Amino acid sequence: MTSPTLAEAGASPGKRPSRDAKVALVLLLLTYTVNFIDRMIINILGQPIKLDLGLSDAQLGLLGGFSFALLYTVAAIPIARMAERRSRVNIISVSIILWSLASGACGFAGTFGHLLLLRIAVGVGEAGSGPASHSLVSDYYPPEKRSGALSVYALGMPLGIMLGAIMGGWLAENLSWRYAFFLLGFPGILLGVIVKLLLREPERGHSERTANTAAPLQSAPPPLLQVARLMLAKRAFVQTMIGMALVSCANSGIAAFLAPYLSRQFALPYTTIGLVSGLVMGVGSGVGTLLFGLMGDRLAAKDRRWLSWLPAVTQMLAGATMAAAFLMPDWRIAAALLGLGFFLMAAHLGPSLAVTHNVVEPRMRATAIALLFFIINLIGQGGGPLFVGLISDTVFSRQLAPGLNAASCANPSGLAESARTACLQASAMGSRVALVIISGLFLWGAIHYFLAARRIREDLIC
Repeated sequence: MTSPTLAEAGASPGKRPSRDAKVALVLLLLTYTVNFIDRMIINILGQPIKLDLGLSDAQLGLLGGFSFALLYTVAAIPIARMAERRSRVNIISVSIILWSLASGACGFAGTFGHLLLLRIAVGVGEAGSGPASHSLVSDYYPPEKRSGALSVYALGMPLGIMLGAIMGGWLAENLSWRYAFFLLGFPGILLGVIVKLLLREPERGHSERTANTAAPLQSAPPPLLQVARLMLAKRAFVQTMIGMALVSCANSGIAAFLAPYLSRQFALPYTTIGLVSGLVMGVGSGVGTLLFGLMGDRLAAKDRRWLSWLPAVTQMLAGATMAAAFLMPDWRIAAALLGLGFFLMAAHLGPSLAVTHNVVEPRMRATAIALLFFIINLIGQGGGPLFVGLISDTVFSRQLAPGLNAASCANPSGLAESARTACLQASAMGSRVALVIISGLFLWGAIHYFLAARRIREDLIC
């Protein structure tokens, strides 16, 4: 497909985005939504998978985070380098098809090892879409509209979480966790074909040219180490990256174990768990992503430090709200607080991504996003669920009554009713303690956003 001309693509300052820009944003939003459906589904199905395959919480943490992040973080950088030179549309299309095949195939897994390998394959497939998508958004939307556009794109995360949770919970209760993978994974192949047919490749650096920026567009992408050194020299970016990684660690840990926690603590059916999880995470973070992203554009127009101040304040509030939610004895009150917590948490996304885009030139952006994702996914997506799982297993073992152990609780069918109840109570306490502890990472992340604000005016180039 040919690239649109400068008159056809993007958005000039003060003007509405063109039709091509809107179509591109919708397609990329759909791509990110399917991306997160396939990420989320393993979390909502965690409890039935654990019971069926006899897994520990640490193993659930590996499936929900580390397996995905392991090769996702490694593969994202070379694929991003490819996206600096080759068709980003082709890379996104092929990536969608690959991860959808791997996600659907998870339904055939018979052991923990099989499922682990397939989740790694999902991560490798999804590694291709993020950096290329971000690069396309930056070429379609100029700097002053970028936080809002990136926030619209980032809505794919809450939409995917909500749809994956609600549909996954219903399928797990009415069919099985295996059918949930089949029915939510394989249809993504069609989206890969649609993206190839409809998404157009804009001229690189177009939005900067329409904005009349002084910096010339580089003819070729600079070496990886040069990009890394440039980014690490920007203190505002480094502090933003650390803050985003800590927030991601807390968020992914909570997302991975929210469904198992609701099942263990309140004995809710899977359909209800899927609905509650989907609404509190999807609606809460979705509204927060869009609202705070647009707010970030407006506030930053007056003072660029708001791109850091806004995430800092909201993450402090998110940490306190999340911790309080997991201490509530009523699931309805807990759900309301969680919805507020996810709403506040989402405030960091648009501004953080805008900072990353705006500290580098157009030919560096796919690489910059890949480097950012390398850190936040390795620490956040990889570490969060595993951290929660390990703490949960430790507390669970210490809470067990004499004569019980993790192995006997993994196969509760042969236990007396009182023993099964003791296993469930110990498991619920383990996940509760772990989720309260990890909520503290939001507060830690807020500190780094405050530190980023001290240098952000000097470090942004657009």
